[in-house]
Amino acid sequence: MRGGDSLVSDEGSIVHIIAACERVSTVASDDTEVLVKAAYHLGNRHVSVQIGLGWLRYLQDHVLDSMLQELGLEPKEHWAPFEPESGAYSAHSHSHASA
Repeated sequence: MRGGDSLVSDEGSIVHIIAACERVSTVASDDTEVLVKAAYHLGNRHVSVQIGLGWLRYLQDHVLDSMLQELGLEPKEHWAPFEPESGAYSAHSHSHASA
């Protein structure tokens, strides 16, 4: 479940999911190459990352902030909902048929 999702009970009650705010760092740039490098380095450290158009967000960590500063980015620490990418193998449940 992610923020914005809803559940409907058998009785018709609706529960709306609201993502909790967490202490995060967000980096933004118009330079796609810099953001791709940042995403690579965060992924190489198995860090969960939320990806937006022109920005990356991760749970705040001063070591990661310093690493991204070395790439020329300015991490902004703040409180925001954190909904990282779920991963290629967990996004959908399906099987592959063999030939």
